[in-house]
Amino acid sequence: MRVFDLPSDGAANGKSLRIVVTGSCRVLDPFEDLAAAGVLVKVWANYAVAPHTFGEANQILRYTRQERDILEPLIPLVFAQPHS
Repeated sequence: MRVFDLPSDGAANGKSLRIVVTGSCRVLDPFEDLAAAGVLVKVWANYAVAPHTFGEANQILRYTRQERDILEPLIPLVFAQPHS
């Protein structure tokens, strides 16, 4: 889990927008990129938390052992794409 703040830039209430993100690298990495670019401010992170459920880990294991294939329409959602 990671917590980011989006600065208010003159919002009426003057408060930043807090964003809490949990999930795999497909979810977390874009927020990390925004923080690195200065768009967001990372205020907290717990890197010890496993982002995958037991079911997801089981799917990854079965795919790695070639016991399961990824359906063609889902490939862009599973593997990193150059312009995702």
